[in-house]
Amino acid sequence: MNATRRRILEHLVQAVERVYGLDLVKAKVASRFSLYVHLAWLEEAGFVEGEEERVTLRRSYKITDKGRAVLFPEARTR
Repeated sequence: MNATRRRILEHLVQAVERVYGLDLVKAKVASRFSLYVHLAWLEEAGFVEGEEERVTLRRSYKITDKGRAVLFPEARTR
């Protein structure tokens, strides 16, 4: 996994609520030009879950258990 995708997961694992792509850009996790490519890859791989919100028409993201396992592999062995 590349460094940008890992940074995205690290940011999402610390989030209390679902996170919007713009929040990740503002936190300088990734550039707005590459962020959505990385989020799509992470979602396709099952590391994050995206959800389209009807009211705002924005997509929010949260980390999945599979994504946590990538960041904390030692937790899987217990």
